[in-house]
Amino acid sequence: MTLTKLLAGTLALVLVAGMTSPAFAGAFIPTQPGAMYVVTGAQDNTTVDNGALALVDFPGTGDLTQIGASIADQVGKTALSGMAFDSTGQLFVVASGGPSGSILLKINPSTGQIITNVGEVNDGENPFKVKDLAMHNNVLYGVDDQFPANLLMIDTNNAQANVLATDLTGLNGLAITPDGTFYATNFSALYTVNPDTGETALVTFLQISIDGLGSDDQGNLFGTQSGPDSVHLIDISDGSEVVVGAQGDNPSDVDFFPKEQQVAGELLPLDSSALMIAGLTSMTVWMIPTVLGLAGVGVYLVKFRKQ
Repeated sequence: MTLTKLLAGTLALVLVAGMTSPAFAGAFIPTQPGAMYVVTGAQDNTTVDNGALALVDFPGTGDLTQIGASIADQVGKTALSGMAFDSTGQLFVVASGGPSGSILLKINPSTGQIITNVGEVNDGENPFKVKDLAMHNNVLYGVDDQFPANLLMIDTNNAQANVLATDLTGLNGLAITPDGTFYATNFSALYTVNPDTGETALVTFLQISIDGLGSDDQGNLFGTQSGPDSVHLIDISDGSEVVVGAQGDNPSDVDFFPKEQQVAGELLPLDSSALMIAGLTSMTVWMIPTVLGLAGVGVYLVKFRKQ
């Protein structure tokens, strides 16, 4: 078997003769460091299906590009209520809706396809309906829809949830900034939460009602709002906000693809009919079309840890 390696910075393109790469359903949208993503709820949307993943043109027009088909539909749910990227760029979402608990899913952010159905979020006895997810140091956290709410730590291998704190009044959004600060929303108020004690402290009242909450790598907070259906950048000093995208498309949560992925030696199958490569250290995107003689050749992108 002949291997041809094309090196470009931290990326290695490997062509393996005699192998075919898996076909993708729908468009392949390469991940971009720092890019904004949203998931959608169960209301009627303008351009994006219910319970789907979408890339936001931010900064820019704020328009959404749906990635793949509705994820929630594939597991018998009506909405995606939370999302979170870990530091390697792995995406986890929760599908909700219906009488049972939320289902934790690992998703390919470039295709919207389900990689792993991790399972129903539960504590070994009772299922949880999760309203939002957040990730810190590759540990997944969530808040449920109980009143008062529970702060959960969720195992990404089996969806088992450990209740860290209870009696958190009506929380619905959760975000963790890079410095480890837990923020949560109670519709029109923003709080910090101590994950060890469950103690909350009011940060500011908000000018709008926020559902999902997310943070970028600079610690800026972004929230999703139902009704007007949009994503907002939140000023934590006074609770003011500005619309940055997804107007009319019912985003239920927002998060950002990490700018520095901590990965090593991971093989990612790509569509060999048109290989899209996004550089790990830049926003540049190249297209390498299939050329005569590459039919039946497996195309893989190998990502290496930055030194």
